Amino acid sequence: ACDASRDEAPGAPRVYRGRARDCAPPSVADALAGLCPGEDALVADVAEKATRRVYVRTRQRVEDCSAAGDESILKREVDAALGADAYARPKPGADVALELESALWVDDDAVVGDVEGAGLDVGAPPRFVALDALDAALAAAAPRMARGETAEVTATQAALGVARDDTAVAVYRATLAEFRDVEAVAAGATIKIVLPAPDTTQPPPKLLDVVTLRVDALERRGSEDGARWAPADDFEASLSWTVDDDGCDAVGPGLDAAAQKLRPGAVAIVEVDDASATAPALGRGAVRATVCLADVKRWRPTLELTAARGADALVDRVLDLKRRGNAAVATDVERAARRYGAGLDAAGAVNVAELDDARRAELRAAKSALLLNRCKC
Repeated sequence: ACDASRDEAPGAPRVYRGRARDCAPPSVADALAGLCPGEDALVADVAEKATRRVYVRTRQRVEDCSAAGDESILKREVDAALGADAYARPKPGADVALELESALWVDDDAVVGDVEGAGLDVGAPPRFVALDALDAALAAAAPRMARGETAEVTATQAALGVARDDTAVAVYRATLAEFRDVEAVAAGATIKIVLPAPDTTQPPPKLLDVVTLRVDALERRGSEDGARWAPADDFEASLSWTVDDDGCDAVGPGLDAAAQKLRPGAVAIVEVDDASATAPALGRGAVRATVCLADVKRWRPTLELTAARGADALVDRVLDLKRRGNAAVATDVERAARRYGAGLDAAGAVNVAELDDARRAELRAAKSALLLNRCKC
């Protein structure tokens, strides 16, 4: 959509407001598609042997949001987002916080009623809702809006599944205040951060950190209706394990991967919907849990361990990592390879000058075993 003026002859400007593609003649319509607000251009029309001067005052992007591409749902950018927010758009499955300013039936520029069932209350403060909780028009337009953008959404009666006795179209005006995306963390597992961590300087857990996950709520997918979630109360309120190691098989790869995306204190919704990512500690089958990363006990870095306790403590770590790799090799070869690799890294950091002959021999044997085992993985 654009607002442009065109000089047909000196002193006789004509103002055009509407879709750029509908502007006549076609040469001007083609030119408008490539002009920005404030640009001046001379447009030559070979067929009419005429040259027109075109000035674009305003321009608003219009996007077809309909699944069929039939323009039954259109979004017009009224107030564009600025800066980095202009590139931030919700992903499929995200929750959105829309501020709905109006939702009206309009027939030939006249308001003939209010749109019911939009999924939001007009004028209410923005709150997070799932895209599938909105009506067809807003659900289709929201993923195409940038954070902070205000847009006008137009939808036909057919697009909304409504039959009225007039030709009115639904016109919404809404602002996308915020959104929270869904991120895949493992096969069949997703995470949606609901409440960010209060201290963003604390990093997420890393491999071999011991984490404690508080489970605030749990839902299971119904056996009769696979599309519905039913609340459950037979679950452990607190889960503790070593990331990618001891105890992670009990929580499953879905929860283990999700925990590595959270900072301490963050709250998230984790959905596990695949047999390979099941969470045995929460029960078999598809589950959706609201969890909080309550505590993290960090795996002590190698240099810090050496400085505090010396080379002997580092040899003990090498042996421990070899043991962990041996324990994992029967069930998870990739995890075993990670333990063997970490053991070799730790062995390379040992200052052998601080060791006695027995410990040196023990270290050499461990390094040989680690190297051989990793090669076999």
